[in-house]
This record gives sequence, C-alpha cells and structure tokens, in this order.
Amino acid sequence: MRVLFERALARRESLLGLVEVVPGDYWTRSAGGDSWTAYTHLAHALTADNALADLADLLAGGAGPVRLTAAAMYAERERCIQSSADLSPAALVVQAGRSRDRLTRQFGLLAPADLDRVLVWELPGGSLPAEVSISLLAYLEQWAVHDSGHEGAIRAAISTTPDLSAVAHIRRMR
Repeated sequence: MRVLFERALARRESLLGLVEVVPGDYWTRSAGGDSWTAYTHLAHALTADNALADLADLLAGGAGPVRLTAAAMYAERERCIQSSADLSPAALVVQAGRSRDRLTRQFGLLAPADLDRVLVWELPGGSLPAEVSISLLAYLEQWAVHDSGHEGAIRAAISTTPDLSAVAHIRRMR
C-alpha cells in the first residue's frame, strides 16, 4: 500500500508543479478533440481521491466482492467537478490536500489482504460485458498513475493556440 501511495504522491507532485506555472487565463483552454478544458482535467484529477475514499469506506470491515455501478461513478465524478467549478486552481489544490490526507488515513486502516478484494463494476444496460471485475490492487495501480494522464492533457491544452475565430466571437459577445 505504501508503494502505491508513494507512486501517487510522485505523480501528484509533478501535477502540482505544473499548476504553479500555468498562467490563470490558460485554464480555459482545451486541446483539439478534447471536450474538457485544462481546468476540468485538473478538477477531475484533484477530486478523484473523494471517490476513492468512498470506496475505502465500502471496503472497511467487509469481505468478498464490492459491487459498484459505472453510472454512479460517473455521476460522482461530475458532481465533484461541478462542486469545484468556482474554485481557483490554488484553492482546489488546498482542498485536494485535505482529501488526500483523508484517503491516506482510510487506506491505512485496510489489511494487506484487502488488496485482493474484487471490485465488480456494473456497466450501463446493454453493455457487453454487463460487468467488469478488477482487484483492488489493480485499481490502485491505475489510480497511482491517474494524475499523469491528466497532467499530459493539461500540457496539451495549454500548448494549444486559442482558436482566433472563437476569441473574436467572445470579444463580440462582450
């Protein structure tokens, strides 16, 4: 567990280093083909610990598989992103620090055998397969590198030149 959290911490430190140098007006940019802005990627990356802390609550004191629904996961992701929409990147970083501390405490209470627990994700109706199973260890390995994917998306977004027709349109609207 310690190794996974240290990996996640290294990825988080890299992401936070980027946050410190991104100019404020760049957070609204998005890369071509990406529907999320740089800020949306940041908000998602920094609020992902909330969902994982909720998962730790489900794991505590239990045994056997934990059933989850993809729809609930996506709804929680959107709720977390929306709840942080009015925060500055700096305020979001502070909030994320508290979430990471909570998560670390909760996972510190789990037994090593819990890493073998199975998470069963029920997929939306009509999906094939109808569910996907993954061990907690495999899920945490993906979580540990989660920030790096969003860091890459932020880098792509901030290095994309703004669309001049969109800039002109926004100026006309003002």
